[in-house]
Amino acid sequence: MSDFCAWIGNCQLLDQTDTPQAYICQAAIWADSEKTFRDLLEQELSARDLTIVWLEEVLPATQYLAHHADQQQKIGPLARAVHPGKTVEIGPLTQKETGEATNTPASTASFLHINQIENISPLDMQLGMHPQKTVPDTLFPILFGNVMTPEDSNGDDKSFDPAHENMSNTFAILNAAKLPYHLTTLLEVSGLRYQSLFQGDTQDELGEHAPYLVELTADNGFTKTLFTGPDGINGLWDRELGIYIRSRASFDGIRKHFRKFTRLRDGDYKWFYFAFWEGETIPALAQYFNNQSSPPCSFFYPGGREATFISSKNKQTVTITRSILTAKGTEFTSLAISPAIMECLSQMRQDKKVSRMAEELFDLKKDAARTEFRAFADETRQFCEIAIRDYRIKTSKYLKALCLWKLVMDTELSSFDSVLRSGHSEAEKIGQIAAKLKKEMAAEKQY
Repeated sequence: MSDFCAWIGNCQLLDQTDTPQAYICQAAIWADSEKTFRDLLEQELSARDLTIVWLEEVLPATQYLAHHADQQQKIGPLARAVHPGKTVEIGPLTQKETGEATNTPASTASFLHINQIENISPLDMQLGMHPQKTVPDTLFPILFGNVMTPEDSNGDDKSFDPAHENMSNTFAILNAAKLPYHLTTLLEVSGLRYQSLFQGDTQDELGEHAPYLVELTADNGFTKTLFTGPDGINGLWDRELGIYIRSRASFDGIRKHFRKFTRLRDGDYKWFYFAFWEGETIPALAQYFNNQSSPPCSFFYPGGREATFISSKNKQTVTITRSILTAKGTEFTSLAISPAIMECLSQMRQDKKVSRMAEELFDLKKDAARTEFRAFADETRQFCEIAIRDYRIKTSKYLKALCLWKLVMDTELSSFDSVLRSGHSEAEKIGQIAAKLKKEMAAEKQY
């Protein structure tokens, strides 16, 4: 891009005091490229004794707002503040720990940055489009755009590939268990480098249900298939096959790192398979560690380096988890699966179940706009929380029945309080409610 205009970027900055402190902010730069953005920002920060930890979503303001329409009131004035005579405008600095805008450094920095992108539209048939896209516009900068960090390499880190020094590689860890015998066939003909995270006897026995590491490229047909929805040909987006990772580590370095976490011991020292490639597992873990103010956990730093994890919250929303290093020589803690973490993961699975239920029910609302999904999902989650907490209805099909009745007939749980609080089984409670509703509908027809 050769024309200068206002560019916007998300930033994490570090001050240069004896006890470095981290901040996040947004900056507007009059620029023509990501490189110009970074160069001008560095010049401005040097006068403030600040340095860049990372930059993300560095885009022309119009493109940035296309991805973040809800930030128009905040980004609009920031973008309008820059012009050829004033090339840099930095928004309010926000403490990483407290989340409050301030001019005073934060006391400690969170090592894991989590955010979400909503209203994702997967690829469709793309009729008449040439060249066709392989990734939706909203996700392309995250998956294949430049990830700029101040990391450098002296060649000592064997997991680092010097050939990719100025960019991050893009990987996927995909669950073959969701497409047994089919996913491995697709990988064989994809032309991409891939390998199971299992090996030996485990791979021989579970190869068609194993997690596979794949190094993706932006121009590959298999990449396009992963991000194509039900309106396209053979799309896999709705399958939610796994997670995506941006890292400067090499393929071998990534595989070596994550193979260590496929099996872990729980609090009773029993081995279990840890399916970290599933859904919201990584964001749930990240939130747990952030809440505990824990030192950085080695799991999130393949090869000891920062990484970005992209996972599916639901078919319309992805969660971005970025691991941050605020200083060189950081010491990592190991990942130990404590009872508290097991409870955290259990809650995550419950939330995922409710989220999928909300998606299925929302699809029944034919006239609803996709932008209404979040409010609908929140309402469904609150409804299910009451059903689980107050009435002990936990089975998916029974929760879904209650939600469906509410959607179609506008029934409230309080209408069946005596039945739901009875000592009957879940099946008996739902059966009694169904019979009561059927009787009421028959009575209405008579009138």
